Amino acid sequence: IFFVTFFYQEKKVKMKTGFSDVPNGSVYKSYIDNLNSLDIMGAKSGNRFDPKGKMTQGEFADVLLRAHGMHTFPDEFRENKKRMIAGIPHYQPKSLITRQMAAVMIQNLKHAAPGTNVKLIGKTDSWAVDAIAALVSQGIVDPDTKINSNQTVDFRSTQTLSRQEASALLDKA
Repeated sequence: IFFVTFFYQEKKVKMKTGFSDVPNGSVYKSYIDNLNSLDIMGAKSGNRFDPKGKMTQGEFADVLLRAHGMHTFPDEFRENKKRMIAGIPHYQPKSLITRQMAAVMIQNLKHAAPGTNVKLIGKTDSWAVDAIAALVSQGIVDPDTKINSNQTVDFRSTQTLSRQEASALLDKA
């Protein structure tokens, strides 16, 4: 934990130039800039981030492991990846990732406290409910996900995850 914390703090100081396709007023800009400055998630091509572009399961897995500092230890990489995708049916690195898959991957590494007061509305597969509830209860959501006053939330679980949404979830996690 010390190494990851030290690594994160050391890298955080070196802010990079923003992306040409991420407007200054974007609610995702700070998350995108943070991950770019930490060399966790950068440009899709040139100086373009492609904020609304979709990610594959494999791309998200690689970025998540990098965000947790688990990519620097090759011997542990396979074990961490296996632990990260546990409980996800039909993991396919080249297929697009859904928001619920991303939540399960994050929760498998983060182990956020379970969210007992969160009630999910909308379609969510049973294998992802606990992970999403835990992340939502800890405030690990993208800016477009709103928690209602009665503690209900539509995580939009079965929708594909965009690069900007991924940046928010990863930065908050």
